[in-house]
Amino acid sequence: MKSSILYGLILLLASACTSNYTSHIRDLSFQNDSLRVITMLINEKANTIAVLFGNELALKNKLAQKPRENNELYKLVTWRQQPNTFWYGSKINGALLCIETVKISSKEGQVVPIYKLDCFDSPFSADLPIDRTQRISFIMNQQLVVLP
Repeated sequence: MKSSILYGLILLLASACTSNYTSHIRDLSFQNDSLRVITMLINEKANTIAVLFGNELALKNKLAQKPRENNELYKLVTWRQQPNTFWYGSKINGALLCIETVKISSKEGQVVPIYKLDCFDSPFSADLPIDRTQRISFIMNQQLVVLP
């Protein structure tokens, strides 16, 4: 009797340790390559979320409110929002829509921003303004998120 109870407890303990739970977390569609978050933008009308990333130099200059320097890098990554299945009523980033990159370089002592757009969803690309200077100005004028 004691051995059957002991055997039953061991089986119960062994079955409690195994997990059949499968994670539903999706793969990251954007690897930030050691970039830091500068700010986040949510557009409820377009159902998108965008995060502005920057390298260490860009973040340092944003914090100190210094002028732009050579080798600053900014990436505005935009995702479509989707409902969060683990938290009712909240939304998380879904499909990657586009990545806008602004790299600051200097030519002949002048600071020059270089703009690049990579779109992954063709209907979204039609909504973007085609004025590069307007997009560069929009990205560069974003305020740093308040850090604790």
